[in-house]
Amino acid sequence: MLNITLEMSSTINLDTPTGVLRLEKAMRTVLKEAFDDTIRSLAECQTWYSSSIDSSEVFLLWVCDQLLTQNDPQWIFQPLRASERKYLAEEVGINRQSISGKPPEETVEMILKAVGLPPGQIAGTAKLVAKWETFEERIRVGDGQSVASLARQLAERVLRVLLFFYGGKIFPTMLKEMLESPGSLRLPRILQEALTDAEAESQITNALQIDGWADLGFLNLALRKLSARLESQATTLVNANELNILSSKEQETFNCLATALQAYTHDRPSSNAEREAALLSAVTDVKIVLRTMIERGSMPDYGVVIECCDTIFGKSFVVRCETRCRRLLAEVPPGLGEEILFVSSTTRDWARCEWSSTPWAIH
Repeated sequence: MLNITLEMSSTINLDTPTGVLRLEKAMRTVLKEAFDDTIRSLAECQTWYSSSIDSSEVFLLWVCDQLLTQNDPQWIFQPLRASERKYLAEEVGINRQSISGKPPEETVEMILKAVGLPPGQIAGTAKLVAKWETFEERIRVGDGQSVASLARQLAERVLRVLLFFYGGKIFPTMLKEMLESPGSLRLPRILQEALTDAEAESQITNALQIDGWADLGFLNLALRKLSARLESQATTLVNANELNILSSKEQETFNCLATALQAYTHDRPSSNAEREAALLSAVTDVKIVLRTMIERGSMPDYGVVIECCDTIFGKSFVVRCETRCRRLLAEVPPGLGEEILFVSSTTRDWARCEWSSTPWAIH
């Protein structure tokens, strides 16, 4: 009998003051007596700055500004010379050899994780669309071969995120019932075995987190079947609109992408122009579909929870997203530092939302 046990992506130990204190201690060790002057010079242009504020609080508020307003993780290196970066990494417990040869952005993410602060870059729905725009540009300059592989991977990720969020987390019973009567959908062995388990719903959810078995064709058809089942029951979420995850027309768009990708299975330089034109058309159509899904609120966004509290409006949390921080309401809020997928009733703060933990970013 199948028994899949998985851990979700590691929840950040996000006690923000503790994380800031760890970072401050490391910075003070590296900068020594230059710490106070360096941090004050970085913060003195801010409207809140005063020379009377203790340097530790100046550092905390400066870090707060970076975490809440920046999506470039290299802010952490601003107080340091390039030669001092490796010393900062060592002070937070990172072996110098493990960062040798790595680009600065990777080193930064390792440092942030080590001290217990959220990641420096959040990749949400805006970057998702931007990636498909980049694919278009690369195809136009003759780079279709490499784009084909990346487009397949990203399309599979998008569809798997949607199937995991709606089927695995929000409507697990509906997904299980769909898989028990799959019709033309051929179930991989991992799902056949999951369905025989006493805890079938959780085993299906766990299976969706395992790489390597769910290809583009399966994910596209499975998601459309789940969407059709939800549509037939006029299912709604927090925005009160009938839920439409993936329409039949949008399913066909992903089918066209799969067809365009087949031309890149073998080396056929004589057909480059024809197959790149087909791939460009398919990639453009997928980009349009993704924008449509985002606009109607069916594409979940991704973020990291940086605050949880009780308010006069209900249980609230703040999630750091790609472009801003959002305050949302939920009957059962996520935990501090949790990486989540979510959809909300509207785009403003204090909106109600549906959320789930996620083992990976949206792309």
